[in-house]
Amino acid sequence: MLWENSGKKQPLPHWALTGPSLGVPSLGPHWALAGRSLTGPSLSAQALQELELSLNPLRDRGPRALARLLPLCPALRRLGLRGCGLRRPFPVPEGTPLRSLALSYNALGAAGLRQLLRALPARGLRSLELASVLGRRGDGGGDGVGTELARYLQQADCALCHLSLAGNHLRDQDIEELARSLPHCPSLVSLELSGNPGLGSETFRNILEALEKRERGLELLNLTGCGIRDLDGDALSRSRGKIRDLRLPGRKFLKGP
Repeated sequence: MLWENSGKKQPLPHWALTGPSLGVPSLGPHWALAGRSLTGPSLSAQALQELELSLNPLRDRGPRALARLLPLCPALRRLGLRGCGLRRPFPVPEGTPLRSLALSYNALGAAGLRQLLRALPARGLRSLELASVLGRRGDGGGDGVGTELARYLQQADCALCHLSLAGNHLRDQDIEELARSLPHCPSLVSLELSGNPGLGSETFRNILEALEKRERGLELLNLTGCGIRDLDGDALSRSRGKIRDLRLPGRKFLKGP
């Protein structure tokens, strides 16, 4: 399905091909369409700003196809690839204007996530959705996920505003490293960590301590479905000045000033 903002003949800003029936072999004509046929008076890959391919089974051949497609779309700002069966990342062109990337519900695993974070440009990306990309992890940790997340956020030109890591079997030690990076990434104002039962009260305290070291707080911190228990009144009181929308398990949403 193609989307266009008006009935006028103009470059197509949005292109959506969603649904469970399109795999890479059947998408072959569409990749060609993006590279050649979108150059006519009504459709142009050069002007494409939003591409939504979620729920298409791109699987193992998807990264190669995406690597060919993205350089043909120099104006692309939003890319949706939720639930596409991707198991490894794909190269993102240097200097891309991409502002939003949604890769949730793809089984990248720890190795794939580390590779992705090393390859993603930090300067322009504003929103990164990585919900449920990690499978079950060993009890001992040591897979480097927390370290790689912190490294990405600590880059001098990191512009990320929203990060979703929901449903990733994260543990307190993962977020301990991420929390330490928050003072170095003042642009990050929305952190989605719901559905990680391995995150306990230590995670909340580490995030709060990190926020107290920077001027700007968080607009949203979602910890519903996590293993947080027995938070004291002092911690909740301190959070009101630093977290505008705090969501905790078993509690009503707490709104700050």
